[in-house]
Amino acid sequence: MREQIKKIVIEEFSNLTELIEADFSSNYRRKVNNFLLSQMDERITASMVFVSSFESKSGFAIETCAKRIARLTFGESNVPAVVNPRNLPHHIDPASVSGQIVVTDVDTHNGDLRGEIASFRANNEATGKGRMREESKVTHATCKSTLLPLSAKVRSRQRL
Repeated sequence: MREQIKKIVIEEFSNLTELIEADFSSNYRRKVNNFLLSQMDERITASMVFVSSFESKSGFAIETCAKRIARLTFGESNVPAVVNPRNLPHHIDPASVSGQIVVTDVDTHNGDLRGEIASFRANNEATGKGRMREESKVTHATCKSTLLPLSAKVRSRQRL
């Protein structure tokens, strides 16, 4: 399995470098027209084009590696494109999903819910350094006991 995982990582990051190389010229031409970048040295502009492209594309490459490795490790059926733990009706075609989608009837745009989540994270973050370090209290258990009950209060009436 180790060799298969190594192969996945090499494939995805090879694709990443090919994409960055293929897009560089067109991305550079667009940046040359940027009023700030046009005042800088060509090497600085080229470096900024590379960094921008790398940042935007590398996350997708890492996500794709993780998904492929998870499917290899846990099986295709255990890493679905559409996660629907409550068996809610939906019209999402799994073949059209590049990452992973969770089907939910929780109103994830609800301001109160977002505030509660932000508060939970802020009140449970890691603190200190060295021997005085206190680890984050954001764990599966604390999320389940604190955040999961909030979802019942903010159910969406919108059809999926």
